[in-house]
Amino acid sequence: MRPIIGVLIFCLAGLAHADNAIDAKVNAALAAENRPAEDRERDDNRRPLETLQFLGLKDDMRV
Repeated sequence: MRPIIGVLIFCLAGLAHADNAIDAKVNAALAAENRPAEDRERDDNRRPLETLQFLGLKDDMRV
């Protein structure tokens, strides 16, 4: 049982690292100076980062 748990943790750690790289890119886009103020104000309700995470955004995709 322990080897299975170890393998599962190892695999999930790799997935978390991949998501962090995408999250950093999305956060950079959200913080961009050229974003309109109205869009920034809507971020609290729309939760763009969480939405893209839920939809399974990958590094090779475009939105």
